[in-house]
Amino acid sequence: TSSLSKKIKSELTKQDKESRGPENDEFEQFLKRVHLSKYSQTLRCDGYELLQDLIDMESDEIENYFPKKPHRRRFEKAIKETKQATVVRPSKKPKPVITHKFALIIGNGNYSYGRLGSNPINDAKAIEEKFGSEYGYKVFYHENLSSEGMKKALNEFEDALLHHKGESLAVVFFAGHGVQIPNKNQTAFDNYLLGIDNDYKHVRELERSELSTRSIIQGLDKANVKILLLDCCRVNASELLRSVPSENRSLTRSGLKIAKEELKGCMTLYA
Repeated sequence: TSSLSKKIKSELTKQDKESRGPENDEFEQFLKRVHLSKYSQTLRCDGYELLQDLIDMESDEIENYFPKKPHRRRFEKAIKETKQATVVRPSKKPKPVITHKFALIIGNGNYSYGRLGSNPINDAKAIEEKFGSEYGYKVFYHENLSSEGMKKALNEFEDALLHHKGESLAVVFFAGHGVQIPNKNQTAFDNYLLGIDNDYKHVRELERSELSTRSIIQGLDKANVKILLLDCCRVNASELLRSVPSENRSLTRSGLKIAKEELKGCMTLYA
């Protein structure tokens, strides 16, 4: 009889183990770790089957199932450690949450000199549709802006970013003419995005009037993420000056090159 009882007990234990899922295993492993496995069967008979059931036990329940004080203290200490281990602690430097997305889109084609036709406008409209309707950005859209109009558009855009400081993504897209002007030592250069009233007597006049990529990036400093998309036809500054006879203006076009300032805290992409 005792041999049969042992076999039945062994078979029931085997079936019980096979029927347990991962969560049940945690229950058993916990009790085993704190050397309280002998309470497992009693707890299971009363419906305690998961580790979470043990974690949720009230003080009177604990006292009822673990009458011996040393066992009770061991159980309570282990439960406290388990709770602390499962709590997700916030990072000391939480990552910023981007809840607002803004896009400034400008397409310039109707230039005083070097007209680009409708292509920049078409490109700007396509970007507006993509970012506005598909990506859910608040779009500030403009066509054929003068140099002063471009500055006003940037100021308006900056005001929106300032209102949502620390929780925004900013994208600036420009299609039109761009100019690269080297410094005195010819070791670096600045990129300028031209308004449609691009008619200047000398380079300094152009520098004072037009919007540089440096100033654009500085204006985006309130955003968490800054992206500058430039779809520009690059021309030499001298080709746009009134002092150069029209017959000597070749208007060589190519894409803009990366200016050093455009690499500081901003993702800049060129067409």
